[in-house]
Amino acid sequence: SFIYSCSLDEVQLLVSQGAIESLLPNLKSSNMKLVYQTLVALYRILQHGEQLVKSIGEYPYVMRIIQSNAGYLLEELQGHKDGEIYNLVSEILDKFFNTDFI
Repeated sequence: SFIYSCSLDEVQLLVSQGAIESLLPNLKSSNMKLVYQTLVALYRILQHGEQLVKSIGEYPYVMRIIQSNAGYLLEELQGHKDGEIYNLVSEILDKFFNTDFI
């Protein structure tokens, strides 16, 4: 995922252009590789968002996922049969959604 090599400013631009919202429907796909790559991209976006917590006091990209009513998609993937998907979605939920900032 090219997002890993992006700067915070570049990620902010992508997110402002709807990157998160355009990725979320992929979580419903039956293509496991697409679901996994989408989770990787979301994870990296959320990692960049951690840098913003210090300045604004919340996880803005987590809030975008919640405001898109897509948190349930991540929760549903916790029951996924593919171990990589299960592990990654569990890490995303544990790291970014179990926090005092949301």
